[in-house]
Amino acid sequence: MARGDLDNDGHDELIVAPGPGIEPGIRVFKGNGNGEIANINAYPGFKCGVYVAAGDVDGDGKDAPMLRRRAGLRGARPGNG
Repeated sequence: MARGDLDNDGHDELIVAPGPGIEPGIRVFKGNGNGEIANINAYPGFKCGVYVAAGDVDGDGKDAPMLRRRAGLRGARPGNG
């Protein structure tokens, strides 16, 4: 679980991912309580769990979600705010 202002509205969104045994459906929930805004299967067929984080990875002042498969592959998913 992680949080970050992914849409640059001043409210953090909640990013969640399942643990081992389930395909990693990354879910993002709006920071104002209006529910889920994204559900992404980041690694189809992979069932070892995913770590999530958020932060400004490219210095543009906007948070982006970051994913890491528990098996070691790393990746950043830069956002457009």
